Amino acid sequence: MLLRKVGFNIKCYVGNGGLSLRRVAVFYETCNKYLAVDWLNEDMKFAMLGKKSVIRIPEFEHSKKYFFEKTNDSIKCLPNVLGYHAVERYYPNLYSQIFKK
Repeated sequence: MLLRKVGFNIKCYVGNGGLSLRRVAVFYETCNKYLAVDWLNEDMKFAMLGKKSVIRIPEFEHSKKYFFEKTNDSIKCLPNVLGYHAVERYYPNLYSQIFKK
């Protein structure tokens, strides 16, 4: 909603800066060149740069194969993926599943 107030009307679904697979050199250059806006969190910065074709960001359906983000559904077990975003916050009852093995 904050972005709409300043003139951005872009739907972004993928772009988490803390949970991502990156080409380090590309992201380093991108951060130095484009990420000087202090009031916007890094996730939204990466998502917006992906939408503007500055960096390549995978489509949402492709990303779901590798990473898990919260859903609106009640889930009973976590999917077998490479990473989870804020499971302890959104699904505290499932958090221990990550550390079973």
